[in-house]
Amino acid sequence: MGGRQLIAPPGCLWPTSYYTSCGAASIRGRLCRYHLSQVLAQASGWGCTWPGCQRLSSAGEGLCSFHTAVATGQTDQGQ
Repeated sequence: MGGRQLIAPPGCLWPTSYYTSCGAASIRGRLCRYHLSQVLAQASGWGCTWPGCQRLSSAGEGLCSFHTAVATGQTDQGQ
């Protein structure tokens, strides 16, 4: 499996079903305006707002550390 690389779809990565993501134009990192507003609205909570995620939110930001990396595009370059 050596050199295989996963390619993220363009646009917003917020999952809309098990197989698809939103795909709308991203405004900050890899989230569209609508999904970014959902994260920010729940930023004071303890849990990650990413659908299906059971992890705790990082410092009350609304997303766990893994989904923060996904949403900001840090995973796109293998970082």
